[in-house]
Amino acid sequence: MKNKKDLFWIIVSLLAVMAVMVMIFIFSSFEKEKSASQSDLVTEVVVKLIYPGSVKWDAEKRETVYVSTGSAIRKLAHFGEFMLLGATLMLHLYAVNKARRIKNAPVVAFTVGTVYAVSDEVHQLFVEGRSGNSKDVIIDTAGVAAGICLTLFIIWLAGRVSGRASRDPKGKAQGAAQREERTESTERSDRGE
Repeated sequence: MKNKKDLFWIIVSLLAVMAVMVMIFIFSSFEKEKSASQSDLVTEVVVKLIYPGSVKWDAEKRETVYVSTGSAIRKLAHFGEFMLLGATLMLHLYAVNKARRIKNAPVVAFTVGTVYAVSDEVHQLFVEGRSGNSKDVIIDTAGVAAGICLTLFIIWLAGRVSGRASRDPKGKAQGAAQREERTESTERSDRGE
């Protein structure tokens, strides 16, 4: 461990991973009716935002749109939950990696996220009215991968920005001083000094 700051970020990032895992577990523990009512509420809001005139639709058209939109929202929720898990796992491993070297941290994060996705679907087999779904495992795993990639990109970008910010002023100052020195040297040689 390098210092207390590293330990702080390791603990905070681990708590974030645990919080996301608990959130996923809780959402997966909802029985079918409660899960469906949450999805239906979000679906209703989204449909009204996307299709303001939907209140004038006939029942059949409204049902068709609600079913397809509701299905997409549930899949996006799965993807989003696991994207958050992938991001927090990668942040945690990044924090740990600063203190101790872990080879292949993204692979470790992806593996942990995928195992959690499978365990989440197995967990749903034991919840009344819910079922495990291999398609959801694929969606969840894609979410984990997206979260890891997004986090790696942000870490890379932050490194580039902070590296450039720390180099630019110094580089410009050195460049200006070197140009000034060359100009003075050229002027002295022109005068024959």
